[in-house]
Amino acid sequence: MTDNVIEAIRTLLKNKIQTATKPINLIKKVYYGDPVLIPTADMPSICVIPGTNETTARGSRIDNRSGSITIKLVFNIKDDIGGSDPEKINWTQKAVKIMEEMDGGKYHNESIIGILRSDPTLSGTVEMITTNTIEYTFEGKRESPTYEATMKVNFIGVGDR
Repeated sequence: MTDNVIEAIRTLLKNKIQTATKPINLIKKVYYGDPVLIPTADMPSICVIPGTNETTARGSRIDNRSGSITIKLVFNIKDDIGGSDPEKINWTQKAVKIMEEMDGGKYHNESIIGILRSDPTLSGTVEMITTNTIEYTFEGKRESPTYEATMKVNFIGVGDR
């Protein structure tokens, strides 16, 4: 089930990124998993990473399935050093805008939370998804210093045995 959820989220994000305005259209690649090294040319990127998966018997023929995945937004910090381009807002602002930007009290439909809320069943892949904590951290991926925003997404589903 986790593979189906990851692919559904990757497809949803890729489709939205192609038609979106800034800043989410800055995303260059959506990965399955978290690569050890992301080429600088592929940043900023999104990694959709397997988390937990739990199955509980609901009846004689049906199981409750729940789990989590992590969506990680990865920026190359060096992209924001120097220059006077007004489009180059700092990586913290970019991360907040892409992950959870608000528009009049609602999540913007081009933020990751807004995109997920626009299709809460992932086209029938799950019964419901919920989002949890978002963390903004400075990380280093080998030779390239990165800034990462991480969102944990929980999902609930029901499946036949």
